Amino acid sequence: MDEIGRLIDYITPEDTKKIDNTVEQDQIKVDNAIAAFEAAKERENQRQM
Repeated sequence: MDEIGRLIDYITPEDTKKIDNTVEQDQIKVDNAIAAFEAAKERENQRQM
């Protein structure tokens, strides 16, 4: 844990921006997967009616 604490001091704003962008991209992927699943569920429900 000491190494992580020491290295945090060397993280630059550019690094932080890259991390934020990666998190945002992952969230978009999750949101898209949820939307696809919900759309598939809706199509299944309509087919059963």
